[in-house]
Amino acid sequence: MPTSHAIAAALGCALVLQGCASAPFDLGGSEQVELGTSEQQALRRAARTLRDTVAEQGWRVETAGNSGALGFFSRLVTGEGDEANEDTAETPAMAYITSDEADAISLLQSDIERATRLTADVADAADRVASSNTSYEQDAINRDIARAEAALTAARRAKSYFSDVSGQLVTQEGDGTSLAPVESGLNGLETEITRLAASADRLAERRWASGSANVG
Repeated sequence: MPTSHAIAAALGCALVLQGCASAPFDLGGSEQVELGTSEQQALRRAARTLRDTVAEQGWRVETAGNSGALGFFSRLVTGEGDEANEDTAETPAMAYITSDEADAISLLQSDIERATRLTADVADAADRVASSNTSYEQDAINRDIARAEAALTAARRAKSYFSDVSGQLVTQEGDGTSLAPVESGLNGLETEITRLAASADRLAERRWASGSANVG
């Protein structure tokens, strides 16, 4: 049985790590003072909007009680395994469905469409930066790549979440006929995710070209 001192120390470490995990990721300096070109500013806004929306809406598969540093240290201190907190009724997908049970399918369609638009906005903005004739500093293009990749991670997280919700709805509905528009929406989101990944790759190619030009 852990002592009270050990428990306090573990929880203290958990709070520190949780604070670090929840703090905004530093993408290379303050966005308030970093200006850049109009294309870079558009990318910054689009990426931040997507990331913030995914975080604020809770579009992620992990359960609140079993994720992150606090969940890890809770299991460490109590000795309980992951199964101790498993409860289908409390999963994020089920919480989403029961929050608007009367029309969960329409709600899901609307949220998928929103995520798709936001992902497309980032892909468009990243493409404009990658195709610009502006000569970017190496640090600036590195930050642009980091923003695009962070947005890509958020979009993928959202799609995994929506897929989980869709799967729960199929189980409840008994057949997937009424969920055909949802599946179509998920395919559209995947298309934009693929496009954003390609945009991030083009930014990386731009960085390589910029570095080669500086060496030459």
